[in-house]
Amino acid sequence: MEQRKNQGTEHLHGLLYAIDNNFEVSFTHHSYWKDGLKNRTVQPFAIKESQKRWYLVCHDLDKKGIRNFGLDRITNLKISDKKFSKYSFDVKEYYQHAFGVETYEPAQKIVLKFTAFQSQYIKSLPLHTSQEQVFEDAENCHFAYFMHPTHDFEMEILKYGEHVTVLAPETLKQTISNRIKDMMALYN
Repeated sequence: MEQRKNQGTEHLHGLLYAIDNNFEVSFTHHSYWKDGLKNRTVQPFAIKESQKRWYLVCHDLDKKGIRNFGLDRITNLKISDKKFSKYSFDVKEYYQHAFGVETYEPAQKIVLKFTAFQSQYIKSLPLHTSQEQVFEDAENCHFAYFMHPTHDFEMEILKYGEHVTVLAPETLKQTISNRIKDMMALYN
């Protein structure tokens, strides 16, 4: 049994009720990217799970756009009786090129080279639905993806350490290289 517990799951029932009935919700959200707490009023569409965390996918009335909020960082959840008209928003299509919940970079072709040993794991549990094997020999296996090269995916690449190399695009290759250099500096 997994020892790490999901947080924020106490909000699932209420949020699903609000989604099913098109009720606006309000809550306080703690962002890790920006200091402080922010009160939000949103029109919820869906709940999405990513890497053992649950997210509310919604239309943020203040930001006037699609946002997602980690349920583990939501407090003071209130379901209003104010209804909204359903949007023609396809959650599956919106996240089809995402690794996790981030979509702020344009989707593009990414090519990763894995060691032959590690590639066995990548074949048995693909990193993304777009995964395509494009090369294999006795030492390496290359996989191509079409996805957003976001922070979440960078962290996934780094997780594989010396068993993976970014071949394309050059911008992602440089980003990973810079992260590795920064990590090395911590140990000198």
